[in-house]
Amino acid sequence: MVTVRGHRLRLWLCLAVTLAVVTGVRLMPLAISTDDDPASVATARETTFRGDDGRDHVYLGDLDSYLWLRHARNLWRAGSPCDEIVQGTCRDTLAAAPVGMTSLYAESLHPRAIARLHQLMVALRPGLPLEVSAFLVPVVVGLLGALPPFFIARRLAGTVLAGPCAALIAALHPSVLTRTYGSDDDIWNVVLPLYACWALLLALRATTWTRRGMAVVLASAAMALQVWVWRGWLFAEVVLLGGLTAAAVTPWLGLRRDRPQGGRLHGFATVVVIAVAFFVLTGLMATVVAPDASFVTFPLQVWRILLTASPAASAAVWPSAFGSVGELAPLTPSDVILRMGGHGVMLCGLLGLAVLWWPVPARGDVSGTERVCAAASLSAWFVGAFVLGTLAQRYLFLMAAPLGVGCGVLAGRFAVVVSTAASTMGRGPGRAARALLSLILMLALLHPLTLSLRAADAYAPAMTDAWWDTLVQLRDGTPADTIVHTWWDFGHWAKYVAERRVTADGSVLGTHIPFWLAKALAAPTDDESAGVLRMLACGSDATPLPEGQRGALGRLVAAGKPEIEAYHLLLSLVSLPRAQADTALASAGIPADARAAVLDATHCARSPQYLVLTTQMTARRDAWLTLGQAAPLALPSSTPPPALDGDADASVPFVPTWFPCSAGPDGQMVCAIRVTFGRRGPFLQRFEFRDGRAQEGELRYSEGQATALRSSPGVTLDAGGAPGVPHPDSRLPGVGI
Repeated sequence: MVTVRGHRLRLWLCLAVTLAVVTGVRLMPLAISTDDDPASVATARETTFRGDDGRDHVYLGDLDSYLWLRHARNLWRAGSPCDEIVQGTCRDTLAAAPVGMTSLYAESLHPRAIARLHQLMVALRPGLPLEVSAFLVPVVVGLLGALPPFFIARRLAGTVLAGPCAALIAALHPSVLTRTYGSDDDIWNVVLPLYACWALLLALRATTWTRRGMAVVLASAAMALQVWVWRGWLFAEVVLLGGLTAAAVTPWLGLRRDRPQGGRLHGFATVVVIAVAFFVLTGLMATVVAPDASFVTFPLQVWRILLTASPAASAAVWPSAFGSVGELAPLTPSDVILRMGGHGVMLCGLLGLAVLWWPVPARGDVSGTERVCAAASLSAWFVGAFVLGTLAQRYLFLMAAPLGVGCGVLAGRFAVVVSTAASTMGRGPGRAARALLSLILMLALLHPLTLSLRAADAYAPAMTDAWWDTLVQLRDGTPADTIVHTWWDFGHWAKYVAERRVTADGSVLGTHIPFWLAKALAAPTDDESAGVLRMLACGSDATPLPEGQRGALGRLVAAGKPEIEAYHLLLSLVSLPRAQADTALASAGIPADARAAVLDATHCARSPQYLVLTTQMTARRDAWLTLGQAAPLALPSSTPPPALDGDADASVPFVPTWFPCSAGPDGQMVCAIRVTFGRRGPFLQRFEFRDGRAQEGELRYSEGQATALRSSPGVTLDAGGAPGVPHPDSRLPGVGI
């Protein structure tokens, strides 16, 4: 017979082992390789640096890591994460050079956590680099994040054996490690919702209003911190409120066999009070820690958008830089399953969540209200994260928490069944059954732990000596007003290490800046390339942000030019000398005062400029080259175009999307379209052409039962502005490519 003391000893032993494993795996990237393999030695030499403490350290690895690092350094140096505060707005003066921009996340929790931990670490080890403290923040937060899944799964499964399984999968899933090893702030988006969920379950379990109130305050505090950290906090809020709603209504729907304590009405009222208190307290706390988060108004804004008609279209559709962001690439459901550990791991997680819905308490003291809330919240969390993962692979890390708890619950329920059966056996067979159970659970954990260890071992910093030394040379050898042009991926690096203004970084992806930078890289002449870079350095083009009005395009639009006409005019004059550019503007009907303003944003007295390129861009050549060869498109007027083939009620759609083309055999280019033309077809499959002769290309399409049709389009247009080529014999006269 196992005593209470034995249960507690086993609990704390399992927890200690779990935390030790989590800590060890999370610290693996800090280890400097001592292998004799020349490749390993070279990699270790290129990715380490000597700190002020006299020791070698591994570079902080990711791209956005240096955004948080710079905010933390500002805090450390000046007491504020902002470069400057203008009219109460935090500004990043090194981004979107030369105009700067509002810094959305500078005052969030993550840089403050880095600065505070660094304050503690340098007290213990003087000279420790800030980069090391930044790396340790996800280690500490991730370690604390192992506690909620451990205790949630232990309670819902009815055995301590469920805890390690849940905690190790949730805290060490490869999707979490790869998103957080570089000290990105996503670790908070894993841990804080887990704490809020754990606290709400404690509130539902509590038997007094004092304990319920304390638990709700803890849940609200965790959620308020989540609001402070991430603008996507609404996902966790909806998931948790959905779980509380399910717990409140299921007794009235006859979906639970147990009777809530005090009756259905009392149980309903208790859950409603907890839910309302959670929402209100979260809003109040969020207003204190993140006054700009709009906790209360943001859901109303989302609801208003869903209920109202589509907003009026802008004058043009510009090529988007988001297509060059690898982490935003969509995934197929099969890819999601594979990246989350494969069919076995996903099946275990789903079965564990399904078991929670089974209307039989896991233990005698787990109420149906608590169980249903956990089942609904975790199931919605899992499904929502799965859907988000198919839209953009960066969101896969959100699935780790419900997946881990589901696997832990399944393992725990299995352990309870085996232990119950073993208790009816003799002493010897019972011990053998329990030993076999422990072996099975360890083997079950072997696969996900192996995936975690592989992810940790494969992680290598993107920052290297070559990058660091180059940027240090820029910092030490250039004037303070120097502007650095580099692809947006590396903009945060240049701002942190070189401490110079940059035209592009990850903060400007929603603007025109990456498009113009790609245009400079893909320009057919050096004069055009230099002209575009000079334009960016003079006034940038941060449209649609307010800073966009200070750029040449914004000034041309303010002078009355339509956006597309302004773009083509701007592209034609950036490569001209200032006098000739002034003449071109006058010929276009731009008044003298407006001409001077435009030329100040295209042909200014230049600050020193440096273009920093890297061989790393060759692997992404298709992304930036496609972006640079594109052009904005004018949206059609509201008047519908002529109908197809006399079909009076069929409209011809305008598709404001650039379709990528891939090279096939024998010089063939294949451009996948997959768009239905009009309301009842045809379905355009792809456009094919050879040897660069797009004017001679053909459309592959299907219509009705015919699935292998081909035809020239009605007209082929050149996005660069060349005259279109009509095809009178086309079977699709209303289609233009």
